[in-house]
Amino acid sequence: MWGRDDLKKTRAYQEAEQEGRRAGREEVRQEMLQITVSLLLEKGITIEEIAQHFKLPIETLQQFAFQK
Repeated sequence: MWGRDDLKKTRAYQEAEQEGRRAGREEVRQEMLQITVSLLLEKGITIEEIAQHFKLPIETLQQFAFQK
């Protein structure tokens, strides 16, 4: 009979676990970027300046700016 430890050793389990971690990190990254963009805009820095500094498309940052 398979135990929990056996399941954790399977390729499918390990791949699913890695994908879950990757998705979680991306979600946190997006949240932090949204917070950062909002704070920088409040300080008077323009979307264009933020985009240039972070090397991101202006459209992406505009989405964050309007999600407040």
